[in-house]
Amino acid sequence: MVEKLNDANSSPTLDQVKILQKALKWPQDQVFPVLDILRLCIRNQFVNKCFCNKQDGAAFISYIQQITSINCKTANKMLVFRTLCNAFQCDTGSNLLKNSREEITTLLMDCKSIKNKNLQIALSSVLLNYAVQQHSEQNAEAKFELLSAVETVLEVEQEDEANFRLVVALGTLTHNDHDSKSLAKSLEIAQTINRLQSKTSVQKLIDSAKGLLQILQ
Repeated sequence: MVEKLNDANSSPTLDQVKILQKALKWPQDQVFPVLDILRLCIRNQFVNKCFCNKQDGAAFISYIQQITSINCKTANKMLVFRTLCNAFQCDTGSNLLKNSREEITTLLMDCKSIKNKNLQIALSSVLLNYAVQQHSEQNAEAKFELLSAVETVLEVEQEDEANFRLVVALGTLTHNDHDSKSLAKSLEIAQTINRLQSKTSVQKLIDSAKGLLQILQ
């Protein structure tokens, strides 16, 4: 059953998905392996629709908020963020996350100061997915909120790979977008990037920071 759920091209049954949904109700200290299965199988179109459709999507977001609340285990939060990244791969999940952007951004901000490499990378990856999603959208409010969220996370000391993905997210949002560039300037993002660039020795981060600063000129 697990192999069938994990295969993005397979056809799992509704009963199998219901077993997964039931297992997700396990206690915090036992649910980690179930979350790992969800992380993989949410890429499957059928499973994605079961969790992210219009009827059940609100309950899924509520579960995400519950499992990432302040007293929950860091490892569980990390898997949830990885699950969200994979959920973007299907239209149903992408649409749900687009409509739930404010709720998801809020829970990301609540976790921004957790000193855990894997969580930081997963968190920054969610923001990068949102940046890619919004790049071609004419939604100034959404872009401003994302720019502000990414800048806020960058203000907190992050792992280099997480910082790299955040810088790429900023570049994605501002590339060939005059309004987003103006918003980024109003947030003084260039100052944050200059500070970041001076503290790292990772070449791809240095290069991406340079590229972003060029965009913001």
